[in-house]
Amino acid sequence: MTGTSVLMPLNFLLCIDRNFVLGAGALIASLFYHHPEHKLKFFIFTSSESQAEIKDLLLPRLACRFPEAAESISFFSYDKIKLFKRLKDKVNSRILVQCMRIIAARECQIIGSNLIYLDADIVCCAPIAELADLDLHEHPIAVTGYSQVPKTITTDSGSKFTIAHYFVSGVMVFNLPVWNSTNLDERCIEFVAAEHPVLPDQDALNVICGDAAYHLDDKYQRAPKTLNGALILHFAGGKPWAPWRYNEYPEATNLFRFYCKMFEPDVAQWISFRKGKNTLVNFNTFHARKAAKWLSKIFFKRGRYLTAFYYYWQHLQIKMQQKGIIGIILMRSNTRSRGKQ
Repeated sequence: MTGTSVLMPLNFLLCIDRNFVLGAGALIASLFYHHPEHKLKFFIFTSSESQAEIKDLLLPRLACRFPEAAESISFFSYDKIKLFKRLKDKVNSRILVQCMRIIAARECQIIGSNLIYLDADIVCCAPIAELADLDLHEHPIAVTGYSQVPKTITTDSGSKFTIAHYFVSGVMVFNLPVWNSTNLDERCIEFVAAEHPVLPDQDALNVICGDAAYHLDDKYQRAPKTLNGALILHFAGGKPWAPWRYNEYPEATNLFRFYCKMFEPDVAQWISFRKGKNTLVNFNTFHARKAAKWLSKIFFKRGRYLTAFYYYWQHLQIKMQQKGIIGIILMRSNTRSRGKQ
Protein backbone atom coordinates (compact mmCIF):
# COMPACT_ATOMS: atom_id res chain seq x y z
CA MET A 1 0.00 0.00 0.00
CA THR A 2 1.50 3.31 -1.02
CA GLY A 3 0.72 6.46 0.91
CA THR A 4 0.31 9.90 -0.54
CA SER A 5 2.81 12.42 0.81
CA VAL A 6 1.31 15.60 2.19
CA LEU A 7 3.08 18.77 1.13
CA MET A 8 3.72 21.17 4.00
CA PRO A 9 2.04 24.57 3.41
CA LEU A 10 4.33 27.49 2.73
CA ASN A 11 3.63 30.46 4.99
CA PHE A 12 4.94 33.91 4.02
CA LEU A 13 5.07 37.17 5.95
CA LEU A 14 5.22 40.48 4.03
CA CYS A 15 5.19 43.97 5.55
CA ILE A 16 4.62 46.64 2.92
CA ASP A 17 3.49 50.18 2.24
CA ARG A 18 2.13 51.69 -0.97
CA ASN A 19 5.61 52.24 -2.42
CA PHE A 20 6.27 48.49 -2.52
CA VAL A 21 3.05 47.25 -4.14
CA LEU A 22 4.77 46.53 -7.44
CA GLY A 23 7.63 44.67 -5.74
CA ALA A 24 5.22 42.68 -3.58
CA GLY A 25 3.16 41.75 -6.63
CA ALA A 26 6.23 40.46 -8.49
CA LEU A 27 7.37 38.54 -5.40
CA ILE A 28 4.00 36.85 -4.84
CA ALA A 29 3.72 36.00 -8.54
CA SER A 30 7.18 34.40 -8.48
CA LEU A 31 6.22 32.27 -5.45
CA PHE A 32 2.97 31.06 -7.08
CA TYR A 33 4.86 30.35 -10.30
CA HIS A 34 7.49 28.13 -8.64
CA HIS A 35 5.14 26.28 -6.25
CA PRO A 36 2.12 25.17 -8.31
CA GLU A 37 1.59 22.03 -6.21
CA HIS A 38 1.85 23.69 -2.82
CA LYS A 39 -0.67 25.53 -0.73
CA LEU A 40 0.64 29.04 -0.15
CA LYS A 41 -0.49 31.38 2.59
CA PHE A 42 0.48 35.06 2.65
CA PHE A 43 0.17 37.27 5.72
CA ILE A 44 0.47 40.85 4.48
CA PHE A 45 0.76 43.60 7.09
CA THR A 46 0.08 47.22 6.19
CA SER A 47 -1.08 50.36 7.98
CA SER A 48 -4.83 50.62 8.53
CA GLU A 49 -4.86 53.79 6.44
CA SER A 50 -3.33 52.23 3.30
CA GLN A 51 -4.69 48.69 3.54
CA ALA A 52 -7.77 49.12 1.32
CA GLU A 53 -5.73 50.79 -1.43
CA ILE A 54 -2.98 48.17 -1.32
CA LYS A 55 -5.51 45.35 -1.37
CA ASP A 56 -7.27 46.85 -4.41
CA LEU A 57 -3.95 47.15 -6.24
CA LEU A 58 -2.68 43.66 -5.39
CA LEU A 59 -5.56 41.19 -5.44
CA PRO A 60 -7.28 41.86 -8.82
CA ARG A 61 -3.99 41.80 -10.71
CA LEU A 62 -2.74 38.60 -9.04
CA ALA A 63 -6.09 36.86 -9.43
CA CYS A 64 -5.97 37.32 -13.21
CA ARG A 65 -2.99 34.97 -13.43
CA PHE A 66 -3.34 33.04 -10.15
CA PRO A 67 -7.01 32.47 -9.21
CA GLU A 68 -5.98 30.97 -5.86
CA ALA A 69 -4.63 34.36 -4.75
CA ALA A 70 -7.97 35.47 -3.28
CA GLU A 71 -8.03 32.69 -0.70
CA SER A 72 -4.25 32.60 -0.19
CA ILE A 73 -3.69 36.23 0.80
CA SER A 74 -4.83 37.79 4.09
CA PHE A 75 -4.34 41.42 5.10
CA PHE A 76 -3.68 42.71 8.60
CA SER A 77 -3.13 46.12 10.19
CA TYR A 78 0.15 46.38 12.05
CA ASP A 79 -0.91 49.52 13.93
CA LYS A 80 -3.45 47.49 15.89
CA ILE A 81 -0.84 45.16 17.40
CA LYS A 82 0.00 45.66 21.09
CA LEU A 83 3.76 45.74 20.52
CA PHE A 84 3.31 48.45 17.90
CA LYS A 85 1.40 50.58 20.38
CA ARG A 86 4.14 50.07 22.98
CA LEU A 87 6.80 51.27 20.57
CA LYS A 88 4.79 54.02 18.85
CA ASP A 89 5.52 56.88 21.25
CA LYS A 90 9.21 56.00 21.65
CA VAL A 91 10.48 56.11 18.06
CA ASN A 92 9.68 57.85 14.77
CA SER A 93 7.46 56.46 12.01
CA ARG A 94 10.40 55.21 9.90
CA ILE A 95 11.65 52.99 12.72
CA LEU A 96 8.13 51.76 13.41
CA VAL A 97 7.70 50.56 9.83
CA GLN A 98 11.11 48.88 9.80
CA CYS A 99 10.27 46.94 12.95
CA MET A 100 7.11 45.44 11.50
CA ARG A 101 8.67 42.08 10.68
CA ILE A 102 9.51 41.65 14.37
CA ILE A 103 6.11 42.81 15.61
CA ALA A 104 3.97 40.94 13.06
CA ALA A 105 5.38 37.41 13.28
CA ARG A 106 3.47 36.47 16.46
CA GLU A 107 0.17 37.54 14.86
CA CYS A 108 0.38 34.90 12.09
CA GLN A 109 -1.66 31.75 12.73
CA ILE A 110 -0.01 29.12 10.54
CA ILE A 111 -0.14 25.40 9.84
CA GLY A 112 3.29 24.05 10.73
CA SER A 113 6.16 25.79 12.48
CA ASN A 114 7.99 27.84 9.87
CA LEU A 115 7.00 31.34 8.77
CA ILE A 116 9.10 32.75 5.92
CA TYR A 117 9.67 36.51 5.98
CA LEU A 118 10.67 38.20 2.70
CA ASP A 119 11.36 41.84 1.87
CA ALA A 120 9.20 43.23 -0.94
CA ASP A 121 12.20 43.92 -3.22
CA ILE A 122 12.80 40.20 -3.69
CA VAL A 123 11.82 37.60 -6.29
CA CYS A 124 11.94 33.83 -5.97
CA CYS A 125 14.04 32.25 -8.75
CA ALA A 126 13.37 28.57 -8.01
CA PRO A 127 11.36 26.39 -5.58
CA ILE A 128 12.11 27.04 -1.90
CA ALA A 129 9.63 24.54 -0.45
CA GLU A 130 12.36 22.95 1.65
CA LEU A 131 12.21 25.97 3.95
CA ALA A 132 8.76 24.85 5.08
CA ASP A 133 10.14 21.42 6.08
CA LEU A 134 13.36 22.73 7.61
CA ASP A 135 13.72 21.45 11.19
CA LEU A 136 15.14 24.36 13.16
CA HIS A 137 15.05 22.48 16.49
CA GLU A 138 15.56 25.15 19.18
CA HIS A 139 16.69 27.91 16.84
CA PRO A 140 14.10 30.74 16.89
CA ILE A 141 15.06 32.06 13.44
CA ALA A 142 17.02 31.06 10.36
CA VAL A 143 18.91 33.85 8.62
CA THR A 144 20.97 34.63 5.53
CA GLY A 145 23.65 37.08 4.48
CA TYR A 146 25.77 36.66 7.59
CA SER A 147 29.37 37.81 7.90
CA GLN A 148 32.27 35.49 8.62
CA VAL A 149 34.01 38.00 10.88
CA PRO A 150 32.76 39.81 13.99
CA LYS A 151 31.07 43.17 13.48
CA THR A 152 30.68 45.94 16.05
CA ILE A 153 27.64 48.20 15.85
CA THR A 154 27.16 51.49 17.67
CA THR A 155 23.63 52.59 18.52
CA ASP A 156 22.40 56.18 18.61
CA SER A 157 22.46 55.98 22.40
CA GLY A 158 26.24 55.39 22.25
CA SER A 159 26.28 51.70 23.21
CA LYS A 160 28.50 49.25 21.32
CA PHE A 161 27.69 45.61 20.59
CA THR A 162 29.89 43.04 18.86
CA ILE A 163 28.13 40.31 16.88
CA ALA A 164 30.09 37.23 15.85
CA HIS A 165 28.19 36.65 12.59
CA TYR A 166 26.15 39.72 11.71
CA PHE A 167 23.26 38.88 9.37
CA VAL A 168 20.80 40.84 7.23
CA SER A 169 17.07 40.62 7.87
CA GLY A 170 15.69 40.63 4.31
CA VAL A 171 15.13 36.87 4.29
CA MET A 172 14.32 35.01 7.51
CA VAL A 173 12.49 31.91 8.65
CA PHE A 174 10.73 32.23 12.00
CA ASN A 175 10.42 29.02 14.01
CA LEU A 176 7.17 30.33 15.51
CA PRO A 177 6.76 27.96 18.49
CA VAL A 178 10.25 28.87 19.76
CA TRP A 179 10.03 32.53 18.71
CA ASN A 180 6.76 33.04 20.54
CA SER A 181 7.63 31.06 23.67
CA THR A 182 10.85 32.99 24.27
CA ASN A 183 9.27 36.45 23.82
CA LEU A 184 12.07 37.50 21.51
CA ASP A 185 9.80 40.01 19.80
CA GLU A 186 9.30 41.90 23.06
CA ARG A 187 13.02 41.83 23.83
CA CYS A 188 13.85 43.18 20.36
CA ILE A 189 11.30 45.99 20.69
CA GLU A 190 12.62 46.92 24.13
CA PHE A 191 16.12 47.07 22.64
CA VAL A 192 14.97 49.38 19.83
CA ALA A 193 13.14 51.67 22.27
CA ALA A 194 16.13 51.90 24.63
CA GLU A 195 19.07 51.97 22.22
CA HIS A 196 17.73 53.48 18.96
CA PRO A 197 19.99 51.36 16.71
CA VAL A 198 20.96 52.65 13.27
CA LEU A 199 19.30 49.71 11.48
CA PRO A 200 16.45 49.20 13.95
CA ASP A 201 15.05 45.74 13.24
CA GLN A 202 18.25 44.24 11.84
CA ASP A 203 20.52 45.44 14.66
CA ALA A 204 17.98 44.39 17.30
CA LEU A 205 17.64 40.91 15.82
CA ASN A 206 21.42 40.52 15.69
CA VAL A 207 21.96 41.61 19.28
CA ILE A 208 19.04 39.68 20.78
CA CYS A 209 18.97 36.58 18.53
CA GLY A 210 22.39 36.44 16.88
CA ASP A 211 23.84 33.62 18.97
CA ALA A 212 20.70 31.51 18.57
CA ALA A 213 20.18 32.01 14.81
CA TYR A 214 20.44 29.17 12.32
CA HIS A 215 22.51 30.08 9.26
CA LEU A 216 21.04 29.30 5.84
CA ASP A 217 23.03 28.84 2.64
CA ASP A 218 23.63 32.08 0.74
CA LYS A 219 21.62 30.72 -2.22
CA TYR A 220 18.57 31.88 -0.26
CA GLN A 221 19.63 35.51 -0.63
CA ARG A 222 21.76 36.70 -3.50
CA ALA A 223 22.42 40.19 -4.80
CA PRO A 224 21.76 41.01 -8.49
CA LYS A 225 25.46 40.81 -9.31
CA THR A 226 25.67 37.20 -8.03
CA LEU A 227 22.64 35.73 -9.76
CA ASN A 228 24.03 32.26 -10.62
CA GLY A 229 22.63 29.55 -8.36
CA ALA A 230 20.28 31.93 -6.53
CA LEU A 231 16.98 30.66 -5.17
CA ILE A 232 16.06 34.10 -3.87
CA LEU A 233 17.20 37.34 -5.53
CA HIS A 234 17.26 40.46 -3.34
CA PHE A 235 17.43 43.96 -4.84
CA ALA A 236 18.53 45.55 -1.56
CA GLY A 237 19.98 48.65 -3.25
CA GLY A 238 18.48 50.12 -6.42
CA LYS A 239 15.00 48.81 -7.16
CA PRO A 240 14.48 46.91 -10.42
CA TRP A 241 11.21 48.71 -11.24
CA ALA A 242 13.14 52.00 -11.57
CA PRO A 243 13.84 52.15 -15.34
CA TRP A 244 17.07 54.10 -14.96
CA ARG A 245 18.48 51.09 -13.06
CA TYR A 246 18.05 48.69 -15.98
CA ASN A 247 21.64 48.74 -17.28
CA GLU A 248 23.22 48.03 -13.89
CA TYR A 249 22.32 44.31 -13.82
CA PRO A 250 20.31 43.51 -16.98
CA GLU A 251 20.09 39.74 -16.37
CA ALA A 252 18.71 40.19 -12.86
CA THR A 253 16.41 43.04 -13.94
CA ASN A 254 15.01 40.95 -16.80
CA LEU A 255 14.25 38.17 -14.31
CA PHE A 256 12.35 40.62 -12.13
CA ARG A 257 10.43 41.88 -15.17
CA PHE A 258 9.48 38.31 -16.10
CA TYR A 259 7.64 37.89 -12.77
CA CYS A 260 6.39 41.46 -12.64
CA LYS A 261 4.58 41.03 -15.96
CA MET A 262 2.65 38.16 -14.38
CA PHE A 263 1.39 40.72 -11.87
CA GLU A 264 1.00 43.77 -14.14
CA PRO A 265 1.43 42.97 -17.85
CA ASP A 266 1.19 46.64 -18.87
CA VAL A 267 4.65 48.02 -18.15
CA ALA A 268 3.28 51.53 -18.64
CA GLN A 269 1.53 51.05 -15.30
CA TRP A 270 4.87 50.51 -13.55
CA ILE A 271 5.45 54.27 -13.67
CA SER A 272 2.15 56.11 -13.53
CA PHE A 273 0.96 59.16 -11.63
CA ARG A 274 -1.52 58.58 -8.87
CA LYS A 275 -4.70 60.59 -9.36
CA GLY A 276 -4.68 63.86 -7.46
CA LYS A 277 -1.16 63.42 -6.03
CA ASN A 278 2.26 64.62 -7.19
CA THR A 279 3.79 61.24 -6.53
CA LEU A 280 4.08 57.98 -8.41
CA VAL A 281 2.27 54.77 -7.53
CA ASN A 282 5.38 52.65 -7.08
CA PHE A 283 7.86 55.21 -5.83
CA ASN A 284 8.54 57.18 -2.69
CA THR A 285 8.82 60.98 -3.04
CA PHE A 286 12.54 61.00 -3.89
CA HIS A 287 12.15 58.40 -6.62
CA ALA A 288 9.00 60.09 -7.91
CA ARG A 289 11.05 63.21 -8.61
CA LYS A 290 13.79 61.17 -10.27
CA ALA A 291 11.24 59.24 -12.36
CA ALA A 292 9.56 62.44 -13.56
CA LYS A 293 12.90 63.94 -14.61
CA TRP A 294 13.88 60.70 -16.38
CA LEU A 295 10.58 60.67 -18.29
CA SER A 296 11.09 64.31 -19.26
CA LYS A 297 14.44 63.46 -20.86
CA ILE A 298 13.01 60.45 -22.71
CA PHE A 299 10.14 62.43 -24.24
CA PHE A 300 12.41 65.35 -25.11
CA LYS A 301 14.70 63.02 -27.08
CA ARG A 302 11.63 61.70 -28.92
CA GLY A 303 10.53 65.22 -29.87
CA ARG A 304 7.42 65.18 -27.68
CA TYR A 305 8.21 68.53 -26.11
CA LEU A 306 4.87 69.25 -24.42
CA THR A 307 4.92 65.88 -22.67
CA ALA A 308 8.58 66.43 -21.75
CA PHE A 309 7.72 69.82 -20.25
CA TYR A 310 4.79 68.30 -18.31
CA TYR A 311 7.03 65.71 -16.62
CA TYR A 312 9.77 68.25 -15.97
CA TRP A 313 7.19 70.49 -14.32
CA GLN A 314 6.09 67.53 -12.17
CA HIS A 315 9.75 67.03 -11.22
CA LEU A 316 10.05 70.69 -10.20
CA GLN A 317 6.82 70.60 -8.17
CA ILE A 318 7.96 67.57 -6.17
CA LYS A 319 11.40 69.12 -5.70
CA MET A 320 9.90 72.35 -4.37
CA GLN A 321 7.66 70.37 -2.00
CA GLN A 322 10.72 68.54 -0.69
CA LYS A 323 13.23 71.36 -0.40
CA GLY A 324 11.38 74.64 -0.88
CA ILE A 325 12.53 77.41 -3.23
CA ILE A 326 15.13 78.72 -0.73
CA GLY A 327 16.50 75.22 -0.25
CA ILE A 328 16.91 74.71 -3.98
CA ILE A 329 18.73 78.05 -4.39
CA LEU A 330 21.05 77.31 -1.47
CA MET A 331 21.74 73.81 -2.77
CA ARG A 332 22.71 75.19 -6.19
CA SER A 333 24.85 77.89 -4.58
CA ASN A 334 26.75 75.32 -2.47
CA THR A 335 27.26 73.06 -5.47
CA ARG A 336 28.76 75.89 -7.53
CA SER A 337 31.03 76.93 -4.66
CA ARG A 338 32.41 73.41 -4.29
CA GLY A 339 33.01 73.19 -8.03
CA LYS A 340 35.27 76.31 -7.97
CA GLN A 341 37.51 75.08 -5.19
